[in-house]
Amino acid sequence: TKRQTPCRDLRQRCRELPIELNPSVRLVPDNFLSIRRAVQNVDRQNPFDNGYIIVRSRAEPYNEQIVLDRPVTLTADPSARTPPVIVGGVAIEGCSKSRVRGLVIRSSCLKDRWGCAVRLKAAHQVVIEDCVLSAETD
Repeated sequence: TKRQTPCRDLRQRCRELPIELNPSVRLVPDNFLSIRRAVQNVDRQNPFDNGYIIVRSRAEPYNEQIVLDRPVTLTADPSARTPPVIVGGVAIEGCSKSRVRGLVIRSSCLKDRWGCAVRLKAAHQVVIEDCVLSAETD
């Protein structure tokens, strides 16, 4: 129909925009100070919200326990020389179609003797790729 054509054109143009100008991409720390806040900003009721979050490297690591409870693509900035470091871990709980890509994730949970950097709980169709996972235990 006539209404669908402009929407398709707009979506195609958004894909061609630089990351900084694309309104469907959440940038950490540019638009959100923490990864957790960017994840909370993803609207799970909106089918057009693709949940795309790009994390940029910074001098200090992100000290966060991140819970992905909605479909999210959490990825490192593709133009960065070094990957961002998350100290704390990532938990993917009760959601499907989440993706984590290109991050360094260090578990800092001293109570967990296995030291899991990424935890999965009732999650389906999850992809974790090009990540460095490690545990810091005593």
